[in-house]
Amino acid sequence: MIARTHARIHARTHARTNTHTYSHTYTCAQRGFSLAFAGFWLAQAVWVWVGSLPMLLLNGSCDADPPFGLLDVVGSSVFLILSPQTPN
Repeated sequence: MIARTHARIHARTHARTNTHTYSHTYTCAQRGFSLAFAGFWLAQAVWVWVGSLPMLLLNGSCDADPPFGLLDVVGSSVFLILSPQTPN
């Protein structure tokens, strides 16, 4: 299904020859390096690092099988409460 959707979007995109939908991206790319882009890129890199930090710390611990503690209960509870519910 994904391949069929991708093929359809690909065909629709390449069927249009005179579209100006993404013309602003070409002019931005020709301007070269900008501090705004560098700041956004750096902020995104820090956001990804902070988001993956809990898994890095848990998987990088020397203890092969740590005991199930209070933080594990809190994290599992928050996950179960905030996870999307499937409709019946």
